[in-house]
Amino acid sequence: MNAQEALVDIGYSVAEAKKVMPSLFLYLFRAFNQAELYRRAAEVNPKVNLFKLMPRVPLMGEITLHDKVCLFALFQGEDPGIKPNAYVKTVLLKDLELVAHLEQFREFPAYDIKTVSALEARALLNTEIKTYVSKFIFRKMRFILNSYGIAKDELEESLQERAIHNLRVNYPNWKSSGEMLAMVKSAIANAGQNLIKYYAAGKRAKVDSENHAVEYSLESMQESAGDAPEYQALVYSSAFDRGLEILEASRSVDAIMESLQKANLNGKRLLVSILSGHFDRGFTDYLGRDCSEFAENSEFEKLLTEACGYMNLEVAKAQKFLTTLSNVH
Repeated sequence: MNAQEALVDIGYSVAEAKKVMPSLFLYLFRAFNQAELYRRAAEVNPKVNLFKLMPRVPLMGEITLHDKVCLFALFQGEDPGIKPNAYVKTVLLKDLELVAHLEQFREFPAYDIKTVSALEARALLNTEIKTYVSKFIFRKMRFILNSYGIAKDELEESLQERAIHNLRVNYPNWKSSGEMLAMVKSAIANAGQNLIKYYAAGKRAKVDSENHAVEYSLESMQESAGDAPEYQALVYSSAFDRGLEILEASRSVDAIMESLQKANLNGKRLLVSILSGHFDRGFTDYLGRDCSEFAENSEFEKLLTEACGYMNLEVAKAQKFLTTLSNVH
């Protein structure tokens, strides 16, 4: 389904769907988080539950690939390579708020559908990513394979689907191939942790056609937190997750560090920098190994403990600080 068909399918009229679509694509271009999207959708028709659609969005290429790429290409005056859905021109490109939001991406290149698909495939087929997926499943998800009879291929497919969605939600904010790989890793870690929490909590359920919510929720449990590549090392932390839940999806760790620096909170800025995997010579010397590599490969709790040891901080106080990051402006 395309965006209009999908919105009509869950209960909106065609006219209402056209009113919701600009907000949907503002969300998909990371203008705000899901909570704001739900609020806006309720203003159009409070009787329709947008949750019926949102958890399915990661798997809907018509919306996340076709429409997003066409919209941005047309915005940049480029040929998207395929015929856009009619509402891209008649609804989305005429919405002043959406067009104003896209202006921040004016310096980013617009690609056609074929090129974007090729870039996605290159990122997923990268040897480093394939190794990362295999290691993640082996280190953290073996109990799912052993206890529940889930095939490794199924887990890999679930992680790859989430990675594709993360790339598409971040498009066109692809500054380099390295950043694309970081986005993929972030999404894999995020999706993997969701599955781990799901199975570990004993809340498994056989999902039939009348109970899609359980299955879909696995794909969207942390949607409002966002998967920007800077969160790669942070997604393991329940303490940090609580802070991320109420952060705007477009907020980045770099923006947080800049805010802390302006407030002359350099110690807190250093902590966030270390936890997000940025290189620090002092922390590297303290560990006796590259701190960025350590951040990527370690459990968050271990990383936090080592960072607090290096900075002579109490872990509890550091955790409390992490939960207040949403209040940093």
